[in-house]
Amino acid sequence: MTVKQLAFVNRYLVTGNATQSYMDVYGVESKEVANANAYRLLAKQSIQDYIKKHQKQMEKKTGITVEKVIAELAKIGFSNIQDYITDENTVEDLSKIRRRKAAAVSSVKTKKRIFRKGDEETETIETEFRLYDKISALEKIGKHLGAFFSIKELVDNLTEQQMLDLANELEKRMYQSYENPTNNNSTTNNSINENTINDNEQTAIK
Repeated sequence: MTVKQLAFVNRYLVTGNATQSYMDVYGVESKEVANANAYRLLAKQSIQDYIKKHQKQMEKKTGITVEKVIAELAKIGFSNIQDYITDENTVEDLSKIRRRKAAAVSSVKTKKRIFRKGDEETETIETEFRLYDKISALEKIGKHLGAFFSIKELVDNLTEQQMLDLANELEKRMYQSYENPTNNNSTTNNSINENTINDNEQTAIK
């Protein structure tokens, strides 16, 4: 690698943005030119080997692997609000859901309501929960490891068929992780009263 190529790849490993890294190092103003040249450089075997070496060092240091990032991404990307609704159209007992489903839940709120009519008293529990939008956080982890391009860069450079193949592969990995779950520590408790996080995807009321 040349001095500038090394400077480019090191900057890319920090920012995760290949186009901007090329513009910064080579002084190119055209994004189209920078984009084309950046990906041409990233395709070079010497640069790929350098990135892989950096990635392995970071995996060893942090314990975070590409596979772990992809598995976590799949849990979020393929989560569905219907997975948490029973046949009676009520919310599942969130304290008993499996770890793979709990990973997608960002917050839980419960409210107890008591209704009185004459001498009769009726108690109901309302449960509200939100599913995470963790794409940005996972993307940052991946960038830090040099594991993959930004989601936008990836999508912009994929054909429709490649997008479909990627989605199918992630879904396949997700179900494989379902069949081989890791240690199941409880992550959700129905006694939680207020734990609202501003990451909002979907909301359900029971």
